[in-house]
Formats: sequence, structure tokens, C-alpha cells
Amino acid sequence: MRRILEAWQVTADICASTAECFKLVESSAPAWTCMVLDQRLDEAMTGVQLARALQDQSGRRVPVAIMTGENEGDWVDEARKRGYLVFSKPVKLVRLRAFIASASKTGDTAGQSGSPSGI
Repeated sequence: MRRILEAWQVTADICASTAECFKLVESSAPAWTCMVLDQRLDEAMTGVQLARALQDQSGRRVPVAIMTGENEGDWVDEARKRGYLVFSKPVKLVRLRAFIASASKTGDTAGQSGSPSGI
């Protein structure tokens, strides 16, 4: 994923764990324009739970895309109610790129500038 994002000239914070994500937000208050998360993370929480928690912790609402191999269950309804996109695996790169580009434009119109970024 890192190589794909770099090829698209997207600056990204890629975390190996939920704990790493929280530490990143605590230490630097990143200016993400979006979040791209896997639904199945470590045993601590899901992608939907992590997105909600990171937005609560940072005080910022950014577009969220959840990638999953399991697109059934109550969590899908919760994700959609929150306005999160749900991408089934394998994720079509054209859809992912369009999501990131759209989020970047939304961020620019909200007074944010710079390269598209995400987690």
C-alpha cells in the first residue's frame, strides 16, 4: 500500500497497530484529509471503531473508507450511517484513488492545503 500511495504522491501515515495510531494523534495532531482503514485490525478494535475514536480524539471529521473482506453484519450499517465508504477486497485502485482525490479537494476547500494525506 505504501508504494501505491507514494506513486500517487500521497503523503500517508501508515500505522501497524491501533496503539500506534493513537500515539500519532497524541504526539502530532496530524492534518489528515482522509482515513483509509482495514475493518479487521488487531484484537483491540475494528476499523469503524478506530475511525470513530480517532475522530473523537483529534476533534476532526474527515472522510473515511473502510476496506474489508467481510461486507456483511451490523458494522456495515454503522459505517454507512456515519458516512464511511465500505470497499470490498480486493479494493479497486481506481476507486481508492478517487476517494483520496475527493477527500483532498474537500480538505482544500475547508482551508487545508498540501498533499493528500491519510492513515
